[in-house]
Amino acid sequence: NRTLTEDEEKRLKKRDNARMEKWIAMLPDLERLIEKDDSLLKNRIRKGIPDSLRGTVWPKLLKGINAQNRKTYDFEAMKQMESKDDYQISLDVPRTFPDNQYFGEKNSTWQRYSLPS
Repeated sequence: NRTLTEDEEKRLKKRDNARMEKWIAMLPDLERLIEKDDSLLKNRIRKGIPDSLRGTVWPKLLKGINAQNRKTYDFEAMKQMESKDDYQISLDVPRTFPDNQYFGEKNSTWQRYSLPS
């Protein structure tokens, strides 16, 4: 891992702040954007939901998905469910986020608590 230069850090901080401002501006319309399956929302999700907003955004996203599917889900029950994709996720997440303290190491905390054993 190399250390970022001061300019790189400034650029990343500026990008993160801009991303945060966009998400904050979008929050009041989030349910409507979910209902209409908005491409802007999808793109922003792919780029990443800011850490400080995940607790607000994810429940709304799940609620919107549930409404679209006309199903109800219990988050705690869903965490215990197994998926055919669990193994692939356990491989992909650390590779996608190698520098993230929660995702980078095999047998890290996220893997122990995020995926069924």
